[in-house]
Amino acid sequence: MRPVMIVVGGHSRSVGKTTTIEEILGDRTDERWAAVKVSSHRHALPDVDRPLIEPDRLADPRTQTGRYLLAGAERAFLCRTPAAQLTATAAFIRELQDDGCNVIVESNRIIDFLRPDLVLFTVAPRIEDWKASSGVALARTDAFVVRTDDEAEAREAVRALAAKGRTAFAPGHGDETLRMLAWLQVRLPATSEEWRQHVSIH
Repeated sequence: MRPVMIVVGGHSRSVGKTTTIEEILGDRTDERWAAVKVSSHRHALPDVDRPLIEPDRLADPRTQTGRYLLAGAERAFLCRTPAAQLTATAAFIRELQDDGCNVIVESNRIIDFLRPDLVLFTVAPRIEDWKASSGVALARTDAFVVRTDDEAEAREAVRALAAKGRTAFAPGHGDETLRMLAWLQVRLPATSEEWRQHVSIH
């Protein structure tokens, strides 16, 4: 089997996308994972005709990519990618898979350019802002991850989504984190260990 790919999206900033990735990586430390943050922000960087891909080797809790490394990712990358360059970033992500790494990506916009095994969409009920790119991720969402400190609010959101036939979890409340991780274990195909054995034989 090829390495797996998960994309984690969300409707706004600070809704818990990185936290969701940390939980997944922390549960799968016996596997090879590359974690990628796709950002549209180039700040004061020069305007070039390709995405700016920055590898991170410092496990620093103050950065998203540093948090990926602390959680167990073998490799972490920040990809500063304007819309016109998403195809190139998608090609880079596929190359990571070809190198034998499972890949987890934090982005909405990249989903149209990849074929992930699973798409998770993170929702914070108390944050009203919705990115325009949310629709891209919602169209392909396999499960929702509800993030709120209010347990009653979280469980009500999970029930409401379940009533609509949608899978949802509220990590941080009761056994919801374990339930999410168990669901991922069932839904994901065989991962890196079988692939490593395959490539070592061939």
